[in-house]
Amino acid sequence: MLTKVQVKKQLGNIPEEFSLDNLVEQLIVIQKTEKGLKDSEKID
Repeated sequence: MLTKVQVKKQLGNIPEEFSLDNLVEQLIVIQKTEKGLKDSEKID
């Protein structure tokens, strides 16, 4: 699950003009990356 802090950080990284699809794609990547990192910590 994403936090408000993560979403705000991503908003700061995107250009002034963007599509909602681009933002959603970026947030999905962040969420999947975070999940992957957490899953890999469980394996170690």
